[in-house]
Amino acid sequence: MPRLLACALALLAASAAAIEPGAPLWRELGAGFGQQRADLVLPGQPLERQFRELLSGPPEAPVQLPGGLLLEAGCRLHSCDEKAAVISAGAGGRVLGIAARHFRCHAGSRGQTQCERAPTLSIWIVRHGRAAGREPEVTEALRAWGRAAGYRSEETRFVRSAVD
Repeated sequence: MPRLLACALALLAASAAAIEPGAPLWRELGAGFGQQRADLVLPGQPLERQFRELLSGPPEAPVQLPGGLLLEAGCRLHSCDEKAAVISAGAGGRVLGIAARHFRCHAGSRGQTQCERAPTLSIWIVRHGRAAGREPEVTEALRAWGRAAGYRSEETRFVRSAVD
């Protein structure tokens, strides 16, 4: 009985503090580059689906960064070695960057998913016309978040916002 209660409390805590369905992250991913396909944790699936998976588990406490930036992060349910972070211009503000710490996965020869053993940090910097000067600080903040968890390789992409 205590184990069941602990599991129920953990699920309640995770669902209560997760990134809300209408949050700027989901609007940004749904409107634009989130439809691009990648091999983060689900081979060949859209980024939006991959980030929903990466943020399906327990969230971390939001971190207020210098300059009014907000970092929100969480991990994959039952696999907290795989995680994602989002930096926005304050609560409810525009998404300025997202990152994933993942073990690049692909479909194997027998249709089974095979993942690399060493983690990768993938960063997407979202370009907004008025926020272009913040790209270096957002990139560095996401790298620092990734370094705290550890990774072997890194890739950074720049994408235009579809919600401006």
